[in-house]
Amino acid sequence: HILEQGRFHVDEILFYESGPQKPLKSLDNSPCIVLVSGLNMTHADNLHLPLEVFQQWLFGNLWGEECKDFDPSSVVRVILAGNSVKNEDNRVESLDLEQQATADDINGVKFLDQFIAEISQSVHVDIMPGEFDPTSSLLPQPPIHMLLLPKSSQLKSCQSVPNPYACEIAGRSILGMSGQNIDDILRYSQIPDALSALKATFKWGHIVPTCPDTKFAYPILGKDPFVIDDCPHVYFAGNCPEYQTELIKDSAGRQIRLICVYLMLQLPKNKPNHHKHSQTIKQFKR
Repeated sequence: HILEQGRFHVDEILFYESGPQKPLKSLDNSPCIVLVSGLNMTHADNLHLPLEVFQQWLFGNLWGEECKDFDPSSVVRVILAGNSVKNEDNRVESLDLEQQATADDINGVKFLDQFIAEISQSVHVDIMPGEFDPTSSLLPQPPIHMLLLPKSSQLKSCQSVPNPYACEIAGRSILGMSGQNIDDILRYSQIPDALSALKATFKWGHIVPTCPDTKFAYPILGKDPFVIDDCPHVYFAGNCPEYQTELIKDSAGRQIRLICVYLMLQLPKNKPNHHKHSQTIKQFKR
């Protein structure tokens, strides 16, 4: 109701959250998905070791305490959650929406193509574009054109997908974005961390609540593509400042696994950071 001087008093705020969630199917095995973001292939020469370690870990060629419980044959999908070519932009900020390719960008695309072609021989790979990848920066981002990845495009186990991206793996609904939404929320709000921001977007029922105000988007007619119509089982964001995860319950009692995927490879640092996250799908059984 209206107060003095034209001010409004809000009695209650109701959030949509999301629509219905598909019931979980029972699984006889424990399939696993691997989420990776920020491969930063423009620095592949300097970051050869962590890239090689990740690849050998994925192939099951590593031994040690951290690998004893990992079964490489259980991996059914690798999702590259954005910024695979580079995870930082050295250009002067402007309203120019065109990505200006440099020699490093071109080499980064070549390294990415070779890397994906190698791992796609043993596992299905989904390639999401990120803020600094060679595609339109307007949201929702279209897939990276496979003409840029001639080696990977020859494999049926590799596909380029949009951002945000939704899919179903082993009866589990997966929804995620490459992280622009979380970065923008943290920039313009007092929300303390990426996981809290990701949780807030689910509560609000909208993946990119700051779009189109501070995140540019294609002109939208009719249905908003960022509304969370169906409740996912897994909801993730790539290129986050740190790795975080939480299994939450919404107001209807539905369980959702939230995952903030850390930048896998960063420069400059005293030493490169490398992080991947694997999630056993069977863990989503109630």
